[in-house]
Amino acid sequence: MQRPGPWSGGDWWFTGLFEYADRPLVRVVTPTFGDSEPVEEVVLDQLLGLNLDLGVAFHDYVRLDVAAPVYFSSIGTEGYQDPSPGDVRVSSMVAIVRPAHVVGGGGPGLGLSIHADIPTGEPDNFLHQPGVAGGGSLAATY
Repeated sequence: MQRPGPWSGGDWWFTGLFEYADRPLVRVVTPTFGDSEPVEEVVLDQLLGLNLDLGVAFHDYVRLDVAAPVYFSSIGTEGYQDPSPGDVRVSSMVAIVRPAHVVGGGGPGLGLSIHADIPTGEPDNFLHQPGVAGGGSLAATY
C-alpha cells in the first residue's frame, strides 16, 4: 500500500516484504442432493512469497512503482509447486497534499494512487489473473 510521503524528484527506493498465507484459495462445493454439508477443497495452500518493489519519484508530487512477487513455496491440488513469479503491478501516486520533509513527521498527506496488474504469474499454480486488472485508491497519512 502506498502512502503520500515527503519524497523529492529523483528519490528512488527498493523494498522487499515476505508474506505467508494459509489456505488463500479454497473452493467450496455444495452438494446438489441430500442434506450433506458443503465440502471445502483447498486449491492453494501454504503460500510463501517475497514481494519486491522498485520505485522512483519523477517529481516532488509524482511517483512510480513496479512490484513483482516471487513465490518460493506453495501447495496446489497436485502437491508442492515449483517456485514461480506472480503478477507484476505497476502503480503511480500523485500527492494532492504533500507532508513536509521534517524529522518526526511533517503533518498530513493526501494522495491519489492508480495501479495496473499485468498477468505474468504462473496460471497452473493459481498465481495470476486471467487478464490485465487495475484500480485506484485515495490514501491519507499523518
